[in-house]
Amino acid sequence: MKMKKFLILCLTLFLLGGCSAKESEDISSLAPTVTVEPPPTQNAEEDTSERDYGDLIPETMAIKDQIKEKYLFYPTDIVINLDSKNIRWVADCGIGLDLDIITEQDDEAYVKLHRSIYEGTLTELSENIYSAKGEFMPTMLSKNSPISESVDFYLILKDRKAYVVLEEMSINELEEYNSNFYYYWHEKAED
Repeated sequence: MKMKKFLILCLTLFLLGGCSAKESEDISSLAPTVTVEPPPTQNAEEDTSERDYGDLIPETMAIKDQIKEKYLFYPTDIVINLDSKNIRWVADCGIGLDLDIITEQDDEAYVKLHRSIYEGTLTELSENIYSAKGEFMPTMLSKNSPISESVDFYLILKDRKAYVVLEEMSINELEEYNSNFYYYWHEKAED
């Protein structure tokens, strides 16, 4: 048995050693090549891909109450794509929704809005300051209305924070705006 293993080992070494450098290159060209690209950096100033903002810090939760007071439902996450200037308010797992007042029209709108309670377009007003205009689920507008015909709310992005401003403000006021209540940009976990 030992002799058989020894002969197989010698034969394998002979065959591997018998290949010329040219033959080895030919054989290696048959193997598939895999290119591994490094993951993109998540630098807030440079990255313009999709961002997911969620208020993970208990001290920031009051923004949910402010949004709920104005629109009845609040997002657990705000998903922003700065390339396409798209914004979506997501109520993950139904959290943020008052299931007692949702209508059939709300259900239809929820599907139409790509499983969001709000979907809109961002317009850049100044560096990192945007106005949003889009569509809410119908029940959300039964209590209050957006800021104006052209603005649902303002969005300020700075220092990995997303501030949602629910009242009319000038550009100067928006540039100076600061609050303890915000959604925080959290990077998606690597698989």
